[in-house]
Order: sequence, then C-alpha cells, then structure tokens
Amino acid sequence: SRTIFEYNIQSWSRQNGLPFSRISAITQTDDGFLWLATQNGLARFDGIEFTHIAIPNRAGWHSRSVIALQNSPRGGLWFGLDAGGFGYFDATNHFDSFSGDWLKTLLGIRAIHEDADGSLWIGSQNGFAGLPGGNTNQLFVDDKLGLIQSIYEDPQHRHWVGTFEKGLFCLENGKLHPFANRELLGVNIRAITMDQEGRLWIGPSWGLRSYDPDS
Repeated sequence: SRTIFEYNIQSWSRQNGLPFSRISAITQTDDGFLWLATQNGLARFDGIEFTHIAIPNRAGWHSRSVIALQNSPRGGLWFGLDAGGFGYFDATNHFDSFSGDWLKTLLGIRAIHEDADGSLWIGSQNGFAGLPGGNTNQLFVDDKLGLIQSIYEDPQHRHWVGTFEKGLFCLENGKLHPFANRELLGVNIRAITMDQEGRLWIGPSWGLRSYDPDS
C-alpha cells in the first residue's frame, strides 16, 4: 500500500563501501544475505557492510568477472563467469568446480538454475546444457540455440529458455520445443516468470508480454 516516495532509498558506490561498481546480477540466500555479481568476484551485503569474495584460481575459470547468480536449494549459490566456466560457492568458504570436455562449449555463462532434485541447467553464449540429477553421465546439450539469456522453472517443473534473437523454448520430456506463439520467433528473450494465476510473463528486448493459458 506504500508509494515509492515512502521508502528510504539508499545508493552505494566505491566511495561508500561497494567493492566494485559493475553489478551484473543480484540474489538473496536463505540466511538473508544479498549477493552481488561484480567484475571482480562476489560481494556479500549484510545490510550495513559489503564483503568481497574473490574467485579462486581453478582450471576452466578463465575470468573473475561474474555475470550470473542463482540460489541453490541446498544453500549457497551458483555463479557463472564471463569468459567461461561456472561453479558453486557454499556462502562460507568453499568453492566447487566441474571438469570435463563438455565444459569447453560453455563459454560466457549467462544463466544457471538448479532444481530441487539436484538437476542443473546452464545457459551460455554457445547454447543450453543440463545435468539431470546432477549427473554428468546423463548430460543434455543443445548448441543450436546460440546465446541463452534466461532460464525459468515453472510450478509444473517445465523449464523455459530465453534466447538471443531465436525466441522462447520449453524443455519438456527431454526435448526443447519452440513456444507456440510464432510472434516470438527471432525475438531476444531477456526475462521469464509465471504468476500465481499461471500466466507466463515474457520480457523481450522491447516491451512486456503476458500469455494466459485459459484465453
């Protein structure tokens, strides 16, 4: 019921505590901390102070610039790096990384999502990949979609994938299907969500669209 003018608005910069000025993503973990993706690692905000967490030197982590963040259902968070590679941070002091030839195709991670069952879905500059159940032996890879902008899991556990200038896709039963509305073919999809009434909301590079399954 409040208007925007009734809120206390604050801003931060390098001059008053923000470690780095370029913020690519923001998320909040279950312990209440805010996490920021910066051009030089992670920043944690407790409401008063920022703490900088550097990305360690690991094989496949060719950059310290973080451009994607996603909470993990088991706590902690996933992060994607600009020049390639992604990893998991337990939000205290431990980093996990992956290895394998399949990682070579995942350059410039743009989106990460982990399901409650441990399945991991990754969008990069070069396509879409998934580890059903967190198992690399069941690896799912699609390199035909190009740059992936967003990944969203709806309440029916379908996965929606937003691409750069190739439209919207839905992953069902192990296959990616283009969205039924052909007006989205060739469109840059930046954001996806679904409201409590089941309406799908799409944020393209222009405007806003809503799709009602009952209409």
